[in-house]
Amino acid sequence: MFFTIKEIFEIVIVTIFVGIIFMGLFKKRNSFVYASGTGFIGLFDKSAFIKSILVFGPAIILHELGHKFMAMAFGSSAYFNAAYQFLFLALLLRLIGLNFFFIIPAYVSFPIMGLNNLQMSLIAFAGPLVNLILFLIAMIILRKPKKYYMMIFKEYNDKKYNDFLEVLNITKKINLLLFGLNMLPIPPLDGFSVFSNIFKFLF
Repeated sequence: MFFTIKEIFEIVIVTIFVGIIFMGLFKKRNSFVYASGTGFIGLFDKSAFIKSILVFGPAIILHELGHKFMAMAFGSSAYFNAAYQFLFLALLLRLIGLNFFFIIPAYVSFPIMGLNNLQMSLIAFAGPLVNLILFLIAMIILRKPKKYYMMIFKEYNDKKYNDFLEVLNITKKINLLLFGLNMLPIPPLDGFSVFSNIFKFLF
C-alpha cells in the first residue's frame, strides 16, 4: 500500500492550507484585500484559492512524494507528514497581513538504517528534482500555450486562457525558486543532505 489513511488525510490538509496561505498571490491588485507583494488573506476568493492549489499543491505535495517514492524504491518505509506548526504559523502570519520568506508545510519521515550515503543523497535530491521537472513542463507549455490550452479545454475563452497563463507562469517561477532554494547546501534544506552525503560517499 503506497499511502496510509493518515497520509491521504494530511495530503488533503496540506493542500487546503497552502491554497489559503498563498491565495493572496492571485488576488486582483485593485481588490481591497490585496497587499503589495505577496498579498494576504481577506475575504475568501474561490478563484484565487483554486489557482493557489493548482500552483502550490503540486510544487509542495509532489516534492515530498518525490522523497517518499525514492526512499520506497530503496526498500525503506516512508511516510508523508503535515508540518502543522509551520502551517498554522504561516496561516496566522497571512491573517494579520505579514509576509514570510520560507515555510516547511510538510516532510517525509523514513528510517535511515540500511541506507548508504548515495541512497540518502538521491532521496534528498528527488524532491528538488520534481520541482525542476515541473518548471520544465511549464516552460515547454508556455512556448505554445494556445495549443496546449485547446488540448485541455477544447473551446477558447479569454478569461480561462488568461487564468491558464497565470497559473503556468507562476508555476514556472515558483518551481524554479523551490529547486534553487532547496539545493542550497544549508541545513535543513535538501541541498545539505544531497551534498554532504555525496561527499561522504566519495571520500
